[in-house]
Amino acid sequence: MTAALRIVDRRGMGALTMRAVGAALGYEAMSLYKHVANKQELLDLVVDRVVGELETPDGSAPWADRLRHIAREWRRLALAHPHVFQLLATGPPPSPASLLPFLDANLGALREATGDDELAVSYFWTFLSYTTGALIAECAALASETSPRQAPATVDPDAFPHLAALRAELASADFADGYERSIEVLIASVSKAGR
Repeated sequence: MTAALRIVDRRGMGALTMRAVGAALGYEAMSLYKHVANKQELLDLVVDRVVGELETPDGSAPWADRLRHIAREWRRLALAHPHVFQLLATGPPPSPASLLPFLDANLGALREATGDDELAVSYFWTFLSYTTGALIAECAALASETSPRQAPATVDPDAFPHLAALRAELASADFADGYERSIEVLIASVSKAGR
């Protein structure tokens, strides 16, 4: 699995072929079929391997600390394996069971914080949507030569006064800082709702 993951991390999902994995291991591609049925099973194993890197928070920690831990782990995984993260973020994981401990920890923290199951589920989807969306944008920016954070090189200040005035600030925005601040806003909202 290490060879397959290395290929995906370096060259993207499209580079993952039985032939590429075989070559990386010094074997013929056909010999891999003794271990996996097809490319989809190989992909499932790669995703499971990556998701297995997620560390669930200590269940005895305060709920807000558990949410911070979850958000930071999700970001760590996204930045370490952006191509696999893209797959996780845009559809159901090939093996959803591997994510269950992480999702359960998130729901547990939110249930404790709100004391209300309906509210916990609502915040769960908000938390998941925000973190996943922010990380997709960050991964895309890191993979691109021109960051989506930047305004176009030439901006008509009369037509777009705010983009023109804030162009430098947009270009120098820090993803990590913005992510952490947004998580704190979400935690503050959950805390207020739980009262």
